[in-house]
Amino acid sequence: MNVTYTDADGTLKTANNVTSSWTYSFNTPASGQIVKLIIVSTNGSAVNGSIYINGQQSTQDNSATGSVTLTAQVP
Repeated sequence: MNVTYTDADGTLKTANNVTSSWTYSFNTPASGQIVKLIIVSTNGSAVNGSIYINGQQSTQDNSATGSVTLTAQVP
């Protein structure tokens, strides 16, 4: 999979050829920060992803077509 994600500074970064167990965590005091996660399968297989904020699942999605885009806001 290729993953595009918001890092701790609010910058979109990309990680290529990651495994399905890929995770990224960070702490931010930035109330209102928008975080984004885009997952694209490199072989067209199904993908799923989740964004957790303060240990609680904020958003989740899956797709049989090989890509998902998730967005959440830090309270």
